[in-house]
Amino acid sequence: QWANSLLRWSTFIGCLSIVWWGLQIKTALARFGLIEFDATQALTFPARLPLVQLDHIYVRGLTPLGLKVPRGRIWWRMSDHLPLIAEFQV
Repeated sequence: QWANSLLRWSTFIGCLSIVWWGLQIKTALARFGLIEFDATQALTFPARLPLVQLDHIYVRGLTPLGLKVPRGRIWWRMSDHLPLIAEFQV
């Protein structure tokens, strides 16, 4: 039974540079039933002064509850991208 749950619940997370070729990515992931957890103002790049959202979360079978992009020196010192922190209901 847990195997069936794994097939129903899926996430695809990462830097996809969707700004430039987003429609192709969204179409391909939609074929697998994955939809974007879309949040306004989830700007993640560059970390010091975020101007665009290059990082995305796609889900299947999960209910998005919230998305945060932490800010501050500690975060931009770790990477050139800010992290996305998402909360889901199973």
